[in-house]
Amino acid sequence: MSTENPSTMRSKHVPNWVTACVIAIFVLGTGLRFLDLTDPPLDFFPQRQLRGAIIARGIYYQLLPSADPTLRDQAVYLANTMDPREPSVFEGLVAVTYLITGGEHLWIARIYSILFWLLG
Repeated sequence: MSTENPSTMRSKHVPNWVTACVIAIFVLGTGLRFLDLTDPPLDFFPQRQLRGAIIARGIYYQLLPSADPTLRDQAVYLANTMDPREPSVFEGLVAVTYLITGGEHLWIARIYSILFWLLG
């Protein structure tokens, strides 16, 4: 026999409509984030997005074995001019994905951003 109060037992159960609303908000938010996916990354915080793209490009050209040496040097130089505010973990992940997909696709960073937004 349970010693819990019936009113506390009911509060532990989340109604179906609340679950449906939370799922709908996530689906709607995800859909909104996918709008203009392939546009240049200059919409939300342009300085940060451009900085991340430059650093990812520099890392990509460092990792690309068949890169033109002049282009590699320019990309690495430009990436090194960026102020090191934080470790370039996100940019490194994007650069490795550039290698896997065979080129620089700026929308890749947006997809990672959407994924991390959903996980958060």
